[in-house]
Amino acid sequence: MIFEVGALLLAALTGQSAPDPLAPAREGKLQCTAPNVAKKKCLAMSRYSATPGGYRNTTIVVISAAPLITMELASDARIVGDAVCAQLRHEDILAATIAVEGQAMPAADAAPLIDRMAGGMKEMFGKTVCSRFRVEGEAMVSEAEIDGAPQPDMTMKFIWVGPEDGYAVGWEAG
Repeated sequence: MIFEVGALLLAALTGQSAPDPLAPAREGKLQCTAPNVAKKKCLAMSRYSATPGGYRNTTIVVISAAPLITMELASDARIVGDAVCAQLRHEDILAATIAVEGQAMPAADAAPLIDRMAGGMKEMFGKTVCSRFRVEGEAMVSEAEIDGAPQPDMTMKFIWVGPEDGYAVGWEAG
C-alpha cells in the first residue's frame, strides 16, 4: 500500500502518469507468452478483464506438448506503479481446469493432476509476484519479482495479439 501511494505521489509531483502495462489488454489484446510467431503458437495466453479492484487474469498454459494438455486458471491482478502484480493462491490452482487436445477433462480425472500442480507450487502460495514489461525488438519482455526479489529465471518474452490474429495455445519448436 505504501509503495502504491508513493508511486502515485511521485507521478503527481513529476507531472507524469505511471505507464499502463495493461493498456493493450483493455483494447482486447491477449498476452501470448513465449510466442512462435511463424506457427502462431503461444506457450501461454492470458486475458486481462477489468474488475472493480483491478483485473481478472485468465491464463491457459501448456502442461504437455504431445498430447497437448493445457491448464486454465484465473487469478486477481492489479497494477502497482509500472508492474502487474498478483498473489498466487491455492484456491486459484484448485479451481483450474484441464483440457487434452482442446477437450475438457472431466473434473474427477483432472483432480490428481491439479493436486500435483498445486503441490509443486505450494511454496509460492501467498507470495506476491510482480511483472514489469519492457520492449525488446519486436517483442516485449516480462521481468518478474517475488515479494520484491528479482527472479531472472522467470523472465519471458511475449507479444500482444488480437483474437483475430489466429494465435493459439500450443507448443511446437521452431
